[in-house]
Amino acid sequence: MSRPRKNVKRIDPRYFMDEKMETLSEVSQGEAGLGRAGGEGHLAQAVAKALTDGRHESEENPLSLSALFDSQTGIVRRHLEEFGLDQRGIQSALASQRKFHRGGEFMDADGRPFTLGAATVRVGDSAGEQGLYLAS
Repeated sequence: MSRPRKNVKRIDPRYFMDEKMETLSEVSQGEAGLGRAGGEGHLAQAVAKALTDGRHESEENPLSLSALFDSQTGIVRRHLEEFGLDQRGIQSALASQRKFHRGGEFMDADGRPFTLGAATVRVGDSAGEQGLYLAS
């Protein structure tokens, strides 16, 4: 039988009864149902939100993949943080980003399908880099 430890500081839970969980008003029903684990659903929701917010809805105005998926400053990373994911969840979600590089049909968290189109983003005199736009 173990002995109780001496001089152990304990926190009285009554001090925390007033605290409530903060909820984001921007979170849709689908985003709320995704949980905090991070995955392809989170990534699809973040990509759709990034392209819609930036009005990248035509082939003439694509968003470059580096601006979208950059590891530290990418738009998708910022949206994943807004969804309440921790670092582990963000890494888990970003692990499936290759599926989005070529475009195609995807479902957002609310169950609505959306189509991504691949296009070339012109950068000065160079041939440019690959980008995405919201086709539907």
